[in-house]
Amino acid sequence: MPKVVKLFPETKLVMIGGGPLQNKILETASKLGVKENLVFTGYIPHSQIASYMATSDILVLPSLSEGFGLVVAEAMSSGALVLTSNVSAFSDTIDDGLTGFKSQTADSSDIADKIIYIVNNLDKFDGIRTAARNKVVKQFGTKVVNNFYTDTIDKLLNQ
Repeated sequence: MPKVVKLFPETKLVMIGGGPLQNKILETASKLGVKENLVFTGYIPHSQIASYMATSDILVLPSLSEGFGLVVAEAMSSGALVLTSNVSAFSDTIDDGLTGFKSQTADSSDIADKIIYIVNNLDKFDGIRTAARNKVVKQFGTKVVNNFYTDTIDKLLNQ
């Protein structure tokens, strides 16, 4: 974050929610000199989270491990550019450079470099936003999910 803030002092890192690590994160941000660039929203109803994503330039999810990454699919469908770590859970959604971006797992320097690259080129990524949204709709849209559940129920009933 310090590397990003140095180049883009107006940067805000918005963390939705809170939790037991909030004070430790604020303490670390203070030590790094970026506390003023960090915003904790507290609890946000799920129905309002999409509006936060839609107003974001980038959703950064540097997970060390992840089950599915629903937040990634939600961000992609909202139009935010997505930067994830290179964990296998994101391989179904993020095609690096095509539907989003990947950084090396647990490499804060690489994450910062990717954020800087994205911010410097925000106006060039409309195609990635469109491809990301199309991919999410194609893989996880209402019709796909409804068909999956209908097929599953039919198979169970016909056993």
